[in-house]
Amino acid sequence: MTHYDVLGVSESASTAEIRRAYRALARRYHPDVVGSGPSRARQEAERRMAAINLAWSVLGDAEKRRRYDRELHRGRESPSHRPGSARVSWVPGRPHPGFVPFDFDDEPDVGGPVVLDDDPIHGGRPVPRWIQVLPVGFLAVSLASFALYVVTSLRVLLGVGGVSFGLATVSFLVAPMVAMMRSSPPRG
Repeated sequence: MTHYDVLGVSESASTAEIRRAYRALARRYHPDVVGSGPSRARQEAERRMAAINLAWSVLGDAEKRRRYDRELHRGRESPSHRPGSARVSWVPGRPHPGFVPFDFDDEPDVGGPVVLDDDPIHGGRPVPRWIQVLPVGFLAVSLASFALYVVTSLRVLLGVGGVSFGLATVSFLVAPMVAMMRSSPPRG
């Protein structure tokens, strides 16, 4: 079932026709209109309303509608969508089979690998890697010292483990503050 089927309009329907169909269906199937309580009719209305809202969110936006139409026509051309074949349809409450999360900010050159942006904000200074790694290094030293103390019972290792654990705790608190101060733009 397509979004057009859900709203009961043709694929050539105008935005105004789609809006009218959405409003009419929303007035008819809105769960508040059906009544309150966990009745079967209310659950059915909630399911229908979810499908109606999804269809409107796609078909009511010109760009989303263009993309949807492209995918819809591409799907009809594939062998799995020919008449007589099984067709995967969207079920309310579950992700749409064609949904692919995408964030333009995380992927500067489309088609390339995702690059994490560690650049300073508006001309700030970059944070050295040693400041970023220092807390984990202290924690690793403390855990190794405690493990060796358990095996050897050398009190020196217990002291080294305690001191390095304290330094790890402090550096886990201080390192983010240093990173924020360095990455912010200089005042003046």
